[in-house]
Amino acid sequence: MCSLVATTGWALHPSGVPPQGGWTPGPGMTVGGSAAYVHGGSFSHGFASGIEVSLFQKLHSPFSFWVSGGGKVVAADRAVAMPYAELGINMFLFNLGAGYGVGLPGTIGRHHLNGFLGTAVPLYFRDRNRLFFLELYYRPMLSFPVADYGVSHELGLMFKWLFKFQNR
Repeated sequence: MCSLVATTGWALHPSGVPPQGGWTPGPGMTVGGSAAYVHGGSFSHGFASGIEVSLFQKLHSPFSFWVSGGGKVVAADRAVAMPYAELGINMFLFNLGAGYGVGLPGTIGRHHLNGFLGTAVPLYFRDRNRLFFLELYYRPMLSFPVADYGVSHELGLMFKWLFKFQNR
């Protein structure tokens, strides 16, 4: 059975509704994939899919710091492949961040800067003692040179699996 428990900040806090035995403040990681609609810039419209790994550290309830690395492929007028890195902060309901991506040669502009705004809904599966997140996100991306590629807009959904590191 799956039940919605709280926002990301609450789910990582001992007073939230964590899995049996509790999540304690401290480091952890999420691993997952994404699917998104991309529009604007050099894309009339397209579909993006990606994978991502994020490391997080609780700062002070309900804030946590995160850094992510991943890659995505955009299927639009042409195929675009891009590895990227992002960093940000989870603030109660929202994840705010910024990132940098590198367009693989011959696919799109070489350098990309992006913003990130997302909201995650934790899903706790009590029978499996697992915590997953569904995150709706918006990512504006500036591709350089901007005059050639413009700004694209990515609206998508991520599915992430949370792993806590053991406190020793």
